[in-house]
Amino acid sequence: MHMRKLSDVCVVHRCVIHITGWEVERFLNICKHNNVEFSDVIRDKTGVFATISYKKWRQIEKLQDKCQVSCSIVTETGMYPFVKKYKKRIAFLISLLVCAGIIFYSSLFIWHIDVEGTSVYTEEEIVTYMSENLVSIGTRRADISIVDLEKALRMQYDKIAWITCEVIGTRLVVRFVETVEKEEIKTYDTPCNIVAVKDGMVVDLLAKSGTKLVKPGDEVKKGDILITGVVNIYNEYEELIETNYVAADGIVYGQTKYQYQQTFPLDYTEKQQGKQKKTGISVQLGTNVKTLYQPKSMEDYEQVSTTHTFHIGNAYYLPLSVMVTRYYKPEYKTKTYTEEEARKKQEQLLQKYIEELKKKGVEILENNVKIECKAGECTASGSLIVREVIGVPETFTIAEPTIQEN
Repeated sequence: MHMRKLSDVCVVHRCVIHITGWEVERFLNICKHNNVEFSDVIRDKTGVFATISYKKWRQIEKLQDKCQVSCSIVTETGMYPFVKKYKKRIAFLISLLVCAGIIFYSSLFIWHIDVEGTSVYTEEEIVTYMSENLVSIGTRRADISIVDLEKALRMQYDKIAWITCEVIGTRLVVRFVETVEKEEIKTYDTPCNIVAVKDGMVVDLLAKSGTKLVKPGDEVKKGDILITGVVNIYNEYEELIETNYVAADGIVYGQTKYQYQQTFPLDYTEKQQGKQKKTGISVQLGTNVKTLYQPKSMEDYEQVSTTHTFHIGNAYYLPLSVMVTRYYKPEYKTKTYTEEEARKKQEQLLQKYIEELKKKGVEILENNVKIECKAGECTASGSLIVREVIGVPETFTIAEPTIQEN
């Protein structure tokens, strides 16, 4: 394909014309008399070729009839013919540039917030708090301080152990890990004992300070002293010569038992979306929401909303969303679990219970839970044998020695 040079496009519009007829010389003279100047005049057997400006071409179109000659444009140069030839493409190019400009301008703002790693707090709760108090939709990316944002979130949500915020395109991504609540073991500077918080068998014991009163394999009851803060010092004749009172410090693991009981009926009621449905549509442009259609008479209807945000890839979300709200009348149906379904549900409930124990540092040694279905119910019952910390500090009061009077 022949490509035009930019210099050829930008010059003044000129035409190369072809003049034919019986009175070409007379026509040229008339044109000269009317201040129409030609350049690069070339004669051949077919006529005369000459270069002329586009403005003069409009003038000689009226003169050619007087001299019985015919003039036609062979080639044109300049901006006008270029625009004329490619006007449809230029309109497309301009539209493309306008769209690119809108996208570029939109990319300077935050249009979507994603939250990852939530379990205690809901994603909707965090997004709502951030949108209303920290980073509203439509905030300039350059105005966001990641350090200040992370600090504000830590102050608001005390169960966040680790957090990071990141701006990806027009998305603000918040990732965090929540803390796990474990049984807190307190330590004291004042004299104290390590006592058992539940019945069990000692399986491991480490005393950093104080005197051990039990050993692995011993059965203990709740409240028994495992490591005492009373340290007696004896001489070589095993005579007590001194008693010191310290803060007992150590860790005691015991084998304990958890009783588990979970029952639910085989018959249950399930709520489903009824056949009577209606749909509402809204459009959000930036922070402005416009309702396009809202059904009437919504009494006794429940709703489920879905937001579709336009985006380019996973990074560049656009400030245009379509919200579709579906309204439906719920229907309730009574169903019955099969034995297989009921057992599977009980196993899931038991596994969830076990996972919660593991989060608290409890190690499962034996699972003696049995599942059975009878009399319209599914029951899971039994015990879990576990290994866990059973010793915690407990302060005591030092009795003052009594003085006997003679």
